[in-house]
Amino acid sequence: MSYPDRSVSVNPLSGRRTISDEVLSVLRWRIITGELAPGDHVAEERLAREFGVSRVPVREAVRTLQNEGLVRIEPYRGALVADITLEELRDVILPLRSLLEKHVLADALGSIPPSHFYALESLVNEMEARIDRADGPDLLRALVELDMEFHSITVREYGGFHTQHLWDSIDARIKAGFYRLGSLHDDYREIVDEHRRLLESMRSLDVDVALRAVEDHALAEPFRLIEKISPQGG
Repeated sequence: MSYPDRSVSVNPLSGRRTISDEVLSVLRWRIITGELAPGDHVAEERLAREFGVSRVPVREAVRTLQNEGLVRIEPYRGALVADITLEELRDVILPLRSLLEKHVLADALGSIPPSHFYALESLVNEMEARIDRADGPDLLRALVELDMEFHSITVREYGGFHTQHLWDSIDARIKAGFYRLGSLHDDYREIVDEHRRLLESMRSLDVDVALRAVEDHALAEPFRLIEKISPQGG
């Protein structure tokens, strides 16, 4: 069987990304977008041939994906794409995300400077610009990346070590959930509007207002989309 030339290369000017990082990024997004579906075999040898690399960076990428919860290892079967059920998304991943964000804001909101809110606003503006340009099939991926960055920069900047560690452990699974639910929006501009409302609540510096907004944004809105798929969310 032949494979297309999809060799992974590293641009020396793009930072310190290694071949393993590049392989990891490609595989992670294949899983997040569903190109690699739950139960699919993540075959190191085949992927190494496809990417034009040794099996070492592929093995390292698979190990990281396992730690991120996107891949599971089964005896005699190897690495398989893990399923993220709607039930797990609703009952575990999204509530944990909400808890972490609320914890950070409860502790830090009063000390967050205006420059941080401007950074968040620039991400929301970029979401809107991408939608205006109708960036083709990659639009949803771009929105997911911007959405996650909007939430992550506050946790990274103001969260404690263990809060950040927990956040990083669910980062990829949140992205997978965002991608799955994002396509259910009647209009992608709903995503922009949701983030503008959340940003304004944070700018108020009223902790109670901000925490209610986080819970609505992180739970109520996704739950509404989950109901479109399954009334029981299972």
